Amino acid sequence: MQKIHHLDLFSGIGGFALGLQMADKDFYQTISFCEINAYCAEVLEKNFILIGYTYNEVENGRISSLDYGIAKYPLHQWQWNEREVENYLKDKGIANPLYQHFERTGCFCCPKQSKKSLYTLYRFYPKEWEKCKELEAKAKELGCLNTTFKPNLSCVELEVQFKRNPTMDFTSAYTEDMVCFCK
Repeated sequence: MQKIHHLDLFSGIGGFALGLQMADKDFYQTISFCEINAYCAEVLEKNFILIGYTYNEVENGRISSLDYGIAKYPLHQWQWNEREVENYLKDKGIANPLYQHFERTGCFCCPKQSKKSLYTLYRFYPKEWEKCKELEAKAKELGCLNTTFKPNLSCVELEVQFKRNPTMDFTSAYTEDMVCFCK
């Protein structure tokens, strides 16, 4: 589907862009705003949420489902993908050191992370791994509907697998959950 990209001039507090978003957020995308009134510019900043999806992600149809503001995609606007972001962060000396061990980062207890990511958490971040086990135990104690991070596979069971096979091959395992919410 073709998208309409527009530049919102004399934006005020963003009513025109908000109306377009409400009409069809998949079709209309506000690229940028132009407003000189300080109060209006402040409101715009609060109502328009920056989303870190890469250029290719947005081009392939990935959009945010947030409903409390209008999503803005600066990486798409700059035509940046992960390599450009990584290079920028390294050049500025602010690269996340977690990328030494993880391919993607997000919440350490994300239920959508891959088995490989959970293994990395177990191996290199024992405090966070223990916290995951504590959260599962608390969910069981409270009688929650979901009591494990993975369907039918607890952190305790994963830990047994990790200890049994410390050089696990992740090339074909867990393909059904390799897609994280954060990707």
